[in-house]
Amino acid sequence: MPLVETQALVLETREYRETSMLATLLTPDRGRLGAVAKGARRGKSSLASILQPFSLLHVRLAVREPAAGLANLVSADLIERPAYARVGARGDALARLAYAGLYAEVLASTDENDPHSAELFALAQGLFSGLSEARHPGSFAVHGAFALLESLGYAPHLEPDEDEGADRPKGRWVFDLLGGTLRKGSGAVSDARNLYPLSAEAVRVLRRTMGCLRENPIPSPATCPIVNRRVGPVLLRLAVRMLEVQLERRLRSARYLEEMVLRPA
Repeated sequence: MPLVETQALVLETREYRETSMLATLLTPDRGRLGAVAKGARRGKSSLASILQPFSLLHVRLAVREPAAGLANLVSADLIERPAYARVGARGDALARLAYAGLYAEVLASTDENDPHSAELFALAQGLFSGLSEARHPGSFAVHGAFALLESLGYAPHLEPDEDEGADRPKGRWVFDLLGGTLRKGSGAVSDARNLYPLSAEAVRVLRRTMGCLRENPIPSPATCPIVNRRVGPVLLRLAVRMLEVQLERRLRSARYLEEMVLRPA
């Protein structure tokens, strides 16, 4: 198997057999791939401490050609680990880890061995590092979630309010999760399975968020406007529901986010 040297973001890891680990990596030239780190859990190996989620690594991989099955991780060197993922991190590190976990779970669902993955890798790198730098990680998380939707081709379609103008929406709105379209709501929609209710304020912030992402596809703390606490959780839940509908599966991280981040006042 030929050796490939590249950068890689660690999305997730798990134990494999008696002494090894399986890592899901995102690379700029081959997209998502699975790699076996043989002997990583042995006492003399440093791979277990290096293969931590959300870390940026320089890796050497033995890859089968044509691409099929798991690669073998020959070596790995740590380039960067976000502050919230380091041992002893304090403050709001738990919330930042929860947001990063959502990103990682979605990215782990992308296509394997995709040769056109440089843009997705750059976005993922910006999301993980941006969570370290953001003074308001919740605001950044909202922009990051919709940036993922945009990058994966699931951006919401925002129909204008013909009565009030796109910049000053009023009244009740709903988002059609199956159609991916925002439209003016009517009647009781809170129990409708595929309709997600939104206030006029949430619609304004959503439009502002998508406008910002059109100018800056990779969000950064410097380019993301603050999303207030009234609509931030609402929009993040909307993004999660959109991702779940498109990926056709429940996201494990959504429950964790709800319990640890979104529910508290």
